[in-house]
Amino acid sequence: MTWSFDPPELIDRARDLLARWADLRQADDTANRAWCRAPGRILAVRHPFRQAGFHDQFLFWLARHFPDLRRRFELALLPCAGVDLAQVAVVVPWLQDPVEAWSPVALDAACQLVEAAAARGIPVVNHPARLANGGKRAAAERLAAIGIRTPRTLAVDTASADAVRQALPGQILIREDWGHGVPSLRLGPGEPITPTALARFRRPIAVEFVDTRGPDGLYCKYRCFVAGDHHVAVHRLAAPDWEVRGGNKRSTPDLLAAEAAHVAGPDRHADLFARARVAMELDVVAFDYGYLPAGGIVVWEANPFPFIQFGPRVAELAYRDQPVHRQFAAMAGLYLERAGLPVPEPIEMLRRYDRGAAGRLALRPNLPG
Repeated sequence: MTWSFDPPELIDRARDLLARWADLRQADDTANRAWCRAPGRILAVRHPFRQAGFHDQFLFWLARHFPDLRRRFELALLPCAGVDLAQVAVVVPWLQDPVEAWSPVALDAACQLVEAAAARGIPVVNHPARLANGGKRAAAERLAAIGIRTPRTLAVDTASADAVRQALPGQILIREDWGHGVPSLRLGPGEPITPTALARFRRPIAVEFVDTRGPDGLYCKYRCFVAGDHHVAVHRLAAPDWEVRGGNKRSTPDLLAAEAAHVAGPDRHADLFARARVAMELDVVAFDYGYLPAGGIVVWEANPFPFIQFGPRVAELAYRDQPVHRQFAAMAGLYLERAGLPVPEPIEMLRRYDRGAAGRLALRPNLPG
């Protein structure tokens, strides 16, 4: 078979990707030479073309506050050729879930690495083959099986649309099953699921609409981050729309005060989310949930690769720094535990909500530069 690259843009694109891979590889080599000096390494695995810098702030945070811990991190790009597993104590794939949604080849390479590590007795945090457990339908089924309220969720396509609509006759959402950040489509009671409605989704699901509006007419979305046995209350966002996002959230003084109070202590549902993490067969996962008008909560989705970064340096939002510090501490502490290494007391202080930790550690927003 003769391969033809037409139009020429394909060749240019391939060259750009190779140049990008080479630049990232060189940057990793430089960082590893500068930092990676301690034995018992934490191997952070990324994909060269898929959010390789997703956890850069975490690495900056370690370098600023815990440089001895940063020295344990070795950075690598799939397929991780040349990595010496004899120096590695734990493998940590930093890969967008689920990997098979965007690259079956990357999933195969990641699993081969994990299997090679397992043959040496090296553990993994968030096995790449299990990241698909964070899909909306799979997560809803797993959580419902242990008694956690989730919206009823069914796979749907043009052939099954009528049957799905009969099973879910009320208000529904058409959502993307795999991945995060894709806007949903809301359909009223009895409104048909048309091919047009499904066309923009790669793996569409029909989801029961659960109304969680409060007396003020706003929807509140809460997030609980779980890393091993530790939990962090991340945020409490409110918006007039069901899909609460950064672009539509309200930020009145009362709402900000309510969020500050919520994140000041552990999530009140920590025990429930501890069971949820085990049911998901994941080590690190964030849960988004809301409160039902009649009481109790409903869990919307699970995210094994949540976005964790410091926000803008605005005085009235300074309280949001603490959940970021705590999430980073929970991640670092879990990696050390799985590597069989001691967890420094400052990390313990943060992840167990020692109220004096921030002051004693002089923590501050950690931004590049």
